Amino acid sequence: MSGKFSEDVVAIVQGLADYEKTIEKLQFVKAVAQGLADAREGNVLSVAEAKKSLGLD
Repeated sequence: MSGKFSEDVVAIVQGLADYEKTIEKLQFVKAVAQGLADAREGNVLSVAEAKKSLGLD
């Protein structure tokens, strides 16, 4: 590079609270996507099995 910025470079500045909210939302979306993938693959438990594994039976 000759000291110029590429047109593809973008900088976004946000406050810490907004950044933390963004990270929390991304983690939630990732967890939902993982849950859907698990369900598609048949990695599921019945309610009774879930309660038993959590010690709630």
